[in-house]
Amino acid sequence: MSDIKNMSRREFIGTAGAVGLSIGLMNSGFPSIKPNYTPSELIRVGVIGTGSRGCRLIRSFVNTAKNVKITAVCDVLSAHLAAGKELSGASAKEYTDYKKLLEQKDLDCVIIATPPYLHAEMSIAAMDAGKDVFCEKTLAYSIEQCKAIVNKVKETKKIFQVGHQRRYNPVYTRTMEMIKEGVIGKVTTIRSQWHRNGNWRRPCPDPSLERMINWRMYREYSCGLMGELGSHQVDVANWVLGKRPIKVAGFGGINYWKDGRETYDNVHLVYEYPDGVRMLYSSITTNAHFGCSEQIMGDEGTIILTEQGGEFFKEEIARKAPEATAFGTDRTHELQKFILITGATIKPEDPSTQEAKKIAMEKVDPTSIQMLSFFECIRENKEPACNAEVGRDASVAIHMGIRAMRKSEIVYWEPSFT
Repeated sequence: MSDIKNMSRREFIGTAGAVGLSIGLMNSGFPSIKPNYTPSELIRVGVIGTGSRGCRLIRSFVNTAKNVKITAVCDVLSAHLAAGKELSGASAKEYTDYKKLLEQKDLDCVIIATPPYLHAEMSIAAMDAGKDVFCEKTLAYSIEQCKAIVNKVKETKKIFQVGHQRRYNPVYTRTMEMIKEGVIGKVTTIRSQWHRNGNWRRPCPDPSLERMINWRMYREYSCGLMGELGSHQVDVANWVLGKRPIKVAGFGGINYWKDGRETYDNVHLVYEYPDGVRMLYSSITTNAHFGCSEQIMGDEGTIILTEQGGEFFKEEIARKAPEATAFGTDRTHELQKFILITGATIKPEDPSTQEAKKIAMEKVDPTSIQMLSFFECIRENKEPACNAEVGRDASVAIHMGIRAMRKSEIVYWEPSFT
């Protein structure tokens, strides 16, 4: 890893760009076994679930991934199936039963973008059918299902990747390097939120399809705000700390949207990690002012992250220390003003009159990067950066949080969860 204290501005920019463009870097450190595929050999993909997220995944790679072809699509809703077919090409076969899709011979891997209650069933069936799997987050609908998926991955030795795309976002991967290099000192607190203003509902042309289209509203199919949104940010906390939470407490409720939903419209939790580090999390549906971000606080600085970019602030005590020559403490040094990929600055003396300096970098799509990385892992038979165990740890933490809110109690991580 390069020494950022001695790096020129040009070198830093070049390194940051390389982070964004190199998928191989995202997976470095994992042993590579003899490839199953040659670079020119076609990888044939089936997509199970072609609603909004499934189609977003298709668009992220269908025109950019070399020697990758979608040969099958599956959905139980005709409009979704038609949308997936249109994106995938005329030769893609259509199914309404995923089990029939798995029987198709010209199929190497599947992408699963269905409601969470189906993730384990479909993932396990796909691996039993000899397919590699990309499964959207949250990994599974229950802790037991998470364990079953991880055990099946170990049994079949198939490539299995979970859709936490922040693991492939250059802003986040660069941040993790900075944290390891001690730029913000010892991490003591993480605060994350995903705030929206809206009822989270999708248009439903036929009332009989309500639960299929708005499955996020119903406990039978969904883990609600924590599963759909919070799982991303709990995963970031796990990544930052390199640990799992040991306990969680929280509150949630249906306090605003009185529309028949069963999943909470607001959640507020505190996760505790080893060494007393805590993550404070909230997701609401009634105010979007603070949006979505993760704030990582150390005893020497703070990094504020979004999927679009980040900001870095050095603590006053670190800036004024006699030995303060570390990265981020010298206001006169241009390099210290430019931190993350899309721009950042140390905190100005007067925030009301000084603006953060921004640096223009080539924008990348983390969803596209994660899909290209999945295909690379299949070709090279190597472990994904976001593998089944990473997905399990985030998902188990989510289910702990949901249990804590529903039972109004502190829930502890138990050895049996893994």
